[in-house]
Amino acid sequence: MGMFDYVRCRYPLPAPEVQEKIFQTKDTPEPGMVTWVIGADGSLALESEPAKDIPVWGLIRGPLIIYTGHGGFWYDVRFEFADGRVTAVKVTKSALEPPRPAADSAGL
Repeated sequence: MGMFDYVRCRYPLPAPEVQEKIFQTKDTPEPGMVTWVIGADGSLALESEPAKDIPVWGLIRGPLIIYTGHGGFWYDVRFEFADGRVTAVKVTKSALEPPRPAADSAGL
């Protein structure tokens, strides 16, 4: 399992039940357990590092997918960005699989 980053989302989500959750992503360049913020205005910034000379949103190529679990469901939230702002958001919600019983070695 590789490294990931955290994401706080202040941008309004179509799934309000996870609005305050902390998400994870592997879609950032060089994930290293830093925290990103998607602002209420749709901007993307690093929360846990000082600002750099390069615009942070320019580092994201393609969609940014963040994910979390809540209430027995898995949420994938896909963001599209243009000119440094969110242009589209899509949420996919799926049921978490129940844990499988351990194999009974005595019955084998």
